[in-house]
Amino acid sequence: MFGSTIDEKEWANETNAYMKKLEMLSKAFPINPLKIVDDPEINKDIIVPDVSGLFKNDLLANGGIIKRVKKEVTQKDVVDIMIYLTIGGLVNYKENWWGYLPMAAVNQVINLMNKAISYIGFTESQKTSICNDYNSAIRNKIFQQGIIEETNIYWNKINNAKNV
Repeated sequence: MFGSTIDEKEWANETNAYMKKLEMLSKAFPINPLKIVDDPEINKDIIVPDVSGLFKNDLLANGGIIKRVKKEVTQKDVVDIMIYLTIGGLVNYKENWWGYLPMAAVNQVINLMNKAISYIGFTESQKTSICNDYNSAIRNKIFQQGIIEETNIYWNKINNAKNV
């Protein structure tokens, strides 16, 4: 049909070998709850679609919920929303990519979140400050033990506030 064929046993062997490689790569980081793998061979083919517009909409919607509850949205609130949107997006990506997360996808999602801030009506100095705080925090958060549970707790609080 199309190109060469591969039998089921060969496919299983190749898949098993690839999964072992991913597992080995994910152990390169001492704490790695997102199972991030950093390998040039894997990273070269990773392209995350431009979801910065979706991130912008989520930032505005969730900022609106926080404003309704707290009467104001601080820079820390904006950075927190960015962090937990990023972690949630990375978890979804990982679940759709054999249970591992290529570092190229992590970097692209972080860049898209930074791009999303540029669409919101902050001053240039606010954008710079927000992005600096976010970039500084997110690189630690992705390797933080319990970050997935922390993210789920954060979104449960937001969803509960939305329903009030």
